[in-house]
Amino acid sequence: MSNPEKWFSHALFLIIVCIVSLLAPSAAAQQEQLLVGRISCIEGQLLRYVPESQDWVAVVKDAPFGLDDALYSDSSTKAEFIMPNRLWVRIGGSTQIQLIALKPEVSEIDVAAGVARFYNTNSDAMLKITTPFGYILAEPGSTVDVYVGDQSVETIVLLGRADYFQQSSDARYEIAPGGPSILADATQVASGEGQVDAAWDDWNTARDTMWTKRIDVKGQSVKYLPPQLQDEAYDLEESGTWESVNYQGESRQFWRPTSVAASWRPFTAGRWTDYYGDQVWVPDESFGYVTHHYGNWVIINGKWYWAPPAPVPHVTGGPPIGYGWYPGRVAWISTDADVGWVPLAPTEVYYSHHYWGPSAVVVTSAPAANIAVGSLAFASAAVIVPQTSFYSVSNYSSVRITNINQTTIINNFHAARVVNNTVVKNYNQTSARYNFVNKPVEAKPHAVVTERITHNARLAGTEAKSLTPQILKQATTAQPAKPLAKAAVPAPTTLTDKMVPPDRVNAPKAQAPFKQTEIMKSTKPAAASPSAKAAGPGVNRPQPPTPAAPPTPPATRPTPGTAQPTPAVNRPSTPPATHQTTAPAHSTTPDSKQQNTDKKPPQ
Repeated sequence: MSNPEKWFSHALFLIIVCIVSLLAPSAAAQQEQLLVGRISCIEGQLLRYVPESQDWVAVVKDAPFGLDDALYSDSSTKAEFIMPNRLWVRIGGSTQIQLIALKPEVSEIDVAAGVARFYNTNSDAMLKITTPFGYILAEPGSTVDVYVGDQSVETIVLLGRADYFQQSSDARYEIAPGGPSILADATQVASGEGQVDAAWDDWNTARDTMWTKRIDVKGQSVKYLPPQLQDEAYDLEESGTWESVNYQGESRQFWRPTSVAASWRPFTAGRWTDYYGDQVWVPDESFGYVTHHYGNWVIINGKWYWAPPAPVPHVTGGPPIGYGWYPGRVAWISTDADVGWVPLAPTEVYYSHHYWGPSAVVVTSAPAANIAVGSLAFASAAVIVPQTSFYSVSNYSSVRITNINQTTIINNFHAARVVNNTVVKNYNQTSARYNFVNKPVEAKPHAVVTERITHNARLAGTEAKSLTPQILKQATTAQPAKPLAKAAVPAPTTLTDKMVPPDRVNAPKAQAPFKQTEIMKSTKPAAASPSAKAAGPGVNRPQPPTPAAPPTPPATRPTPGTAQPTPAVNRPSTPPATHQTTAPAHSTTPDSKQQNTDKKPPQ
């Protein structure tokens, strides 16, 4: 090829790159950001279904609950989930629950079996709860109990308003607080007594009281956190302080942990777990969830500060930190013997397999980019651990390699956009990558429960975009039907607990050692519940705005890829049988061994 031809080809390539770079931010801004909830409390054992391995693993507090996650609790477990759209969910024992859709103004959750309470505290959002018998639409501001047994479902409204829709006919049945509940089986709908399980209600009341005390704590955190995160202010007030710092020529209010050792650094007290192909950080610190999944960590004068996400796109002159959940904003580095990660500066690119938000670049759709380790703003603060420890420990504090300097990191380590077989040896072959905690599971759900999980996932892939609050509200305007007389449908007081020993998971259903468990023992009128007199937890905070995208990134940013499809909606039905941008200036961080001095408070 002649020199002019080479010049022309090179120029044409640069023009194409520039055009794509200019168009990419606009395309990214139009994508719908994935919302992810948080498991805020577990009492007992809660298991998560891993579709990649078709197996179950135990989850822990502060693990994510998003996409189409399916969970199953053992007979004595209780758990709580907090969603970023102000939906709160709690479940009891022997409960199978699956998240189908989560958007700012609409949520859909499937309860295949067990007991659940829903607090729809968002003043604008609609909630859809599906069951094997029908579905419930809960209005904004409502509190609803759902009991799902083997042969029937009972829906009780403690506060607000909800409607039950029978699966076989789509007939609508109104449910009001203080009135009869709705009982339904596969063919008919009747009025119920409106009784809640007393022990279940007492536990919910205790959780509400605990959250009221936490949220009533006054301090600076409420002032500097976006509305969506203000319920997390307690942990920040207990574990750190807000300081005025100069960052990139602007005075900012950043949070600094004070309950940790001087050598502390983020993404150390906890572990990484594979979450739909991306590495999600599971913290082992009380303040770890909000500070490692939202906002950004930065080094200023040798100290680590957390920069909270902005509730609005951007403040002129400051770092582009928009509101949004990310699995863990780090860059990956490795050698044959060790694996490490570097916290990303606000302007550095986060690569992932899913489009978690405007600050994420999907690797399968983005041009290949070589990352120079030395170009990373906080390369000197890399957390390095032996390859053998990456998935074998639940806290890296005691295994972190500390006698390594920045020069060694830059010269000996290679960077990668995401974790793969190059970063972690035998990554694709190790099932330990799905673990949230390294302990054996003594009982697992029988294979029969995966029928509905698979069914939900299949439907979710086609219906997410069609779920809107307007459509759900329109359904509630249909002429209501009249339920049958009381006792026409038996109450779901018991159900079959499908937890079995691991070696019996695939046994024929007729031979599985299932046990019957009570989900409604001693009862009391729903009207006597404290939840019937006061709104749910967290509602004394300002109503959060719809999550906004961060500002348009610099033109030098690599081309974002096409977003992964948002998990779609499940209609209730019974399953069939059978490349770096310019980084801010940074200072050196101490390299001494970290000590984990911050422990999680008991629930």
